[in-house]
Amino acid sequence: MRTERINVRLDATTNELLRAAAALDGKSLTAFLLDAARAEARRVLAEEDRLAWARRAAAPGPDPASVAPPVPPSRPAHVDV
Repeated sequence: MRTERINVRLDATTNELLRAAAALDGKSLTAFLLDAARAEARRVLAEEDRLAWARRAAAPGPDPASVAPPVPPSRPAHVDV
């Protein structure tokens, strides 16, 4: 796996808050932040997926009057052997 470095700037109060919460959770600050970021990313993507399905369901379909009724399958011609 390729890793990348991300620099995060925090004010002192936020830094203390996050470090204390991470310590209580038994995680490093990096792990704590990444877990929260992953959870938020999953939530956002799931919400976008839900909205996409809702848009598809709400999209108008063809006008029923303009759609021809289904054509029954033709019967095979009778062949004497």
